[in-house]
Amino acid sequence: MVLAGPGSGKTRVLTERVAYMVNEKNISQTNILCLTFSNKAAKEMRDRLEDKIPYCKVFISTFHGLGLSILEKYFEKVGRTRNFNLIDEVESREIIAELIKNKKAVTTALRAIRNFKQGLIWQYSSREHEQIFNEYNAKIQYENAFDLDDLIYLPAMLFGNAPEILDEYREKYKWILIDEYQDINARQYELITLLAGKINANIFVIGDPNQSIYGFRGSDIKFIELFKKEYPATGVIRLKNSFRCLII
Repeated sequence: MVLAGPGSGKTRVLTERVAYMVNEKNISQTNILCLTFSNKAAKEMRDRLEDKIPYCKVFISTFHGLGLSILEKYFEKVGRTRNFNLIDEVESREIIAELIKNKKAVTTALRAIRNFKQGLIWQYSSREHEQIFNEYNAKIQYENAFDLDDLIYLPAMLFGNAPEILDEYREKYKWILIDEYQDINARQYELITLLAGKINANIFVIGDPNQSIYGFRGSDIKFIELFKKEYPATGVIRLKNSFRCLII
C-alpha cells in the first residue's frame, strides 16, 4: 500500500511497478489487472504503460469495465442473453415510476436500490423498498438490461456464489494493482478482495486518504484501514513530496 498526496506521482509509481514486473521479473502481462475509477485515468495509465511495455497486453480498466467484461462472458448466469443493454439513471427512474404509486417517492426508492447494490446497506429498512428492489430487478432482467451498479454488484455476487468462476478469474489475474484506492466503495471492495483472496494475495493499492471524490456513491477512506486488517502483512509506504509545489 502506498499513501500519497496530490502531485506526488501516484500513477507513475503504479505504472513503474507494472513495467518492472513485466520487464524485469518476467511476469506475464495477461496475469496483471490494473484498475482505476474513470475512463480518463485508465487511458492515462494505458498511455504510460505503452511507452514502457512494447505491445502492452496488461488489462487496464475501470471497476465497471472489469465488471462488464465478466458479465459479457457470464450473462446467462444472471438471466440475460448475449445482446443485453445498459440503462442509465433516467431509465432507472422511469422503471421505478412504473412500479410505485407515489411518484414523489421515486428518488427515495432509487437511492435505496443503489445503496443496496453499492453495499452501503445490507438489508432494507422496509418491506416496501425490498419489494420495489425485487420488482425493479425483475423488470430490467425481463428487458435484458443492466444498470450501472449491476456492473459491480452482479460480478461480486457471481464470485461469491460460483466458486468455479472465481477460481477462473483468480487464475487469470494473479497480480492486482489499484490506483486512486481512496475512491473505492463497499461493493468494489468486496469484488476485489474476493478476486485477490487472502492466501498469498498479490495486491497493490495506491491512494490519497485526504482526497476522495466519489462519496456520493459510497467511497470511504475506511477501506484503507480495512485493507490493512484484511491483509495484515501489508507494508505501507508514504510519498510525502509533491512535484506540483514550487520550491523557493
